[in-house]
Amino acid sequence: MLVEELLLDGIRKITSFARDHEDEFVQMVTKKTRTGLDRSMRDSKRELEQSQARINKLYDIIQRLYEDNIEGIASSHCRSKSFDVETSPYTGLLEAICPSKRT
Repeated sequence: MLVEELLLDGIRKITSFARDHEDEFVQMVTKKTRTGLDRSMRDSKRELEQSQARINKLYDIIQRLYEDNIEGIASSHCRSKSFDVETSPYTGLLEAICPSKRT
């Protein structure tokens, strides 16, 4: 019962203040809401920046893997005389890299 009375008393005081000082109450609520939204936006922006950084790192890793794979295919093609350039899915690329080694 004591808790309920304390809660009811607090609610009465807040509603009385809101009724008697409506403009001030609206400003207080607006300021509190804006502060929460600003904090949420900062957190979201930080999370977005971290996600973009992770995406950029993954892109760099994939790009390096792709380049390493192409270099490996090209160097093995340049060393091998039995590689059939015409059936390779990388025909144009390999010919551009090692045009003198066509079979």
